[in-house]
Amino acid sequence: MNFKARIRFVFTGFGLFLYLFVLPQVSTPGADTTSDTVNTESRSYQLYSEKNWNKLIQFDREAISRGQDYFYIRLRTGIGLFEQKKYRAALTQLRVALEFNARDETALEYLYYCYLYSGRFEEARKLNWKKLPAVSAITFEYGNKSSDSSRLFHNANYINAGLEQYINNRFSLFHAFTWFGQTELVGAKIQLQYYIRANIPLKNNFLFSPAFQYVFSSFVPVPPPDGIPMNPPGTPPPPSNPPPINQNYFIFSFLLTKHMPWLDIGIGSTAVFADSSSGGAKNTSTQYINDLKIVLYPLQNNRIAVGCDGIIHSANAYQSVSNAFSPFLSVWPHTKINVLVNYFRNQGMNTIENNGYLVNNSNDFTRTRWTAICSYTLNRHLAIYALYELENNIEEYQGFRYNYTLMGAGIRIMP
Repeated sequence: MNFKARIRFVFTGFGLFLYLFVLPQVSTPGADTTSDTVNTESRSYQLYSEKNWNKLIQFDREAISRGQDYFYIRLRTGIGLFEQKKYRAALTQLRVALEFNARDETALEYLYYCYLYSGRFEEARKLNWKKLPAVSAITFEYGNKSSDSSRLFHNANYINAGLEQYINNRFSLFHAFTWFGQTELVGAKIQLQYYIRANIPLKNNFLFSPAFQYVFSSFVPVPPPDGIPMNPPGTPPPPSNPPPINQNYFIFSFLLTKHMPWLDIGIGSTAVFADSSSGGAKNTSTQYINDLKIVLYPLQNNRIAVGCDGIIHSANAYQSVSNAFSPFLSVWPHTKINVLVNYFRNQGMNTIENNGYLVNNSNDFTRTRWTAICSYTLNRHLAIYALYELENNIEEYQGFRYNYTLMGAGIRIMP
C-alpha cells in the first residue's frame, strides 16, 4: 500500500470507528465531555475529507486550546499544514502526535518529509525511514578573482572540493579542501585550507555545529619596482631579498541554532590562534569572534528566507574591537532554482564568517562585499551553480580603494 493509500485507510472505514469509540479513552483530563469529543472528531474528519485545510487547521487548533488534544487531531493538523507547504509548522504538530503514538507510520513519514523540506537533513535521517547513502554530496568549485588595480594585484585563482557524509544516521560531517594562489606586484601567495564541521541534532529543536579549520599561508615577497612604495611612509625600504612569510591559522568555531516555525536563531563563537614566521622571527596573535544570526521564514518553509548575521570581532585580548553585519535573502522561484543574495559590511578588522568557514586573512581591509549565487538542480543526482562577488577593499599602506571581482562555478554530485 503506497503512502497516499495508507492515509485514505487511516481516515476511513475501520479507522473512523476507532476514532469515535476509542478517543474518549485517550483524551486528556482537560477535555470537555465524551459527546463534545465525538462531535469534534466528526467535524475534524469532515474538514479533512473535504481537504478544507484552512478551516481544518483553525478548527483543530481551537479544539486543542479547549483541551481536546489527542493523536488524530494533531495528525490532521500536521497534514493540513503539510498540504499548505508550511513544513516548519507541520513538523511541530507531528512531533506532538508521535508523543501519543510513537510508532505510527503515517506520522513518521510525514515528519520525515517535513524535516527534509525544511533542510533539517540530520533529523530526517534519524527517523531511519529510508535507506540513504552515507555520502550525501560531493562538490567541486573553481573561481577567478580579478582587480581593477591589475598593475598591483594580479588575478587570483582557487579550487575547492567538498564532501558531505553522515555517521550512522546520527549526525553529519562536512569536509572542504581549498587551494588559493595569487601573484602580486610585490610577491606570490599560496594558501592551503582544510575545514571540517559537524551538525549534531539535539533535543527541543536545537542543532549544535562545532567546526575546525587549519590554514597554511606562504607569501614570498619581492622588492617593488621603482616608483611604487609599498611600505608605510617614514619606514625604511624592505630588504632586496626578503625571506618568505609563513602563517598558520588554527580556527575553532561553533554555532548553536534553535529552530522554530517562523525563524531560526543562532549564537556562535570563533577562536583564532595564528602564528607568523619570517627569517627566524615568530609572532603570534589571537582573535575572538562572536555572532548572532537570525533567519526569518515568512512562508514557514524554505522557499523564502531572509536573515542577518551580526558579528563582534576582537583581537589580542580585546585590545581592539570591531563589528560587522551581513544581511541576506534566499529565494526558490522554482523547485529547481535557488537564488541567494548577500551583503557584507565591515567596520574594522577583517573577520571570519559562516561558522569559521570563510576566512579573510588579507593584509588589505575588506570594507564591503556583494555576493550572488544561483544554483540549478538538473536531476536528483546533479546540481550546478554560479557565483559572483564584488569586493571593495582599502590598501594596507597607501590607503587607496580598489575592487575585486570574483567569478566562480561549481558542481554538486548527490549519489
